[in-house]
Amino acid sequence: MVEHDGKKLILEKNRAHAILGHEGVDYTLLKEMKGAELAGIKYEPPFRYIELKKEDEEKAFRVVLADFCYK
Repeated sequence: MVEHDGKKLILEKNRAHAILGHEGVDYTLLKEMKGAELAGIKYEPPFRYIELKKEDEEKAFRVVLADFCYK
């Protein structure tokens, strides 16, 4: 978890610098987490390809684990 521009973002640790480490862009590493710790949290998707009904919005965009996830 990093803080950038007043927002908290969850990024893969080894990619954080590539994504946010541009010249002049500051970010702070707040916390390291295992993938299993993210289970069930709701997230904001970077792109909205579909429009959801209000009742489906609560169920959508949550982290789910699978057998191939690192724990």
